Amino acid sequence: LHLGLEVWYRTKNLDNAIAAMEFEWPADHDNEDFRDLYKCVSVLREYVEEYPREPWTVVGYGTDQPMVEVSFTLPLLDANGNQLSTFDGYRIMYGGIIDLAFDFNGQLYIMDHKTTTRLGDYYFNQYKPNNQMTGYIWGMSQLTNRTVGGAWINAIGLYKKSPTKFKRGLTQRSAEDIAAWVHDVHHSCNLMRAAMITGEFPKFTNACTLYGKCEFYDVHTLSGAKQQDRFLEQMYEHEEWDH
Repeated sequence: LHLGLEVWYRTKNLDNAIAAMEFEWPADHDNEDFRDLYKCVSVLREYVEEYPREPWTVVGYGTDQPMVEVSFTLPLLDANGNQLSTFDGYRIMYGGIIDLAFDFNGQLYIMDHKTTTRLGDYYFNQYKPNNQMTGYIWGMSQLTNRTVGGAWINAIGLYKKSPTKFKRGLTQRSAEDIAAWVHDVHHSCNLMRAAMITGEFPKFTNACTLYGKCEFYDVHTLSGAKQQDRFLEQMYEHEEWDH
């Protein structure tokens, strides 16, 4: 669905968007999952019917490089424009992929597509504070040298039997919010470096099963370091992370 939305906003051609989804659909998709290709295509058709015309324009629409699926990796800077680094000298870079940027009456905004099965009254509360949205607002302002009015959450409620829901919510960040976020990212990176140096990696267990199992869930449910180490050696490959 995310790919379909990307092609839709690049071309405004529904047939091309559906063809892209069909081409990329994984052959090993769980047949018991109601979110199959038919559902995916149906939801995209419903989406286009829900939002046939937008009151805004994708930045760069009609050019070779519209601001859709904007990938960025940028140096984290302090308030004076200086490159931030960890306590032992590693430069801090921050990156992500912004779904799209659009202009509404001269104001720049970003949009992030979200699918969920829990699109209730309080759904949008989770996006402030929210590291991802703050980072994307910061990133787009760095890329364009423009103030970003906020991030629109383009929420799509997917259900097995109930009708699809479509809602949008705006989350905004002040200059003070951005400055506090930069400070927190700097602090978090220092904690990561300290963990790497000492070899001490404390567990953060509040999201072990939040979006399905964490990829190390089967390790951490074993009791004892020996059992965990043996399982890691047998079932995992060690490789350097490349963002």
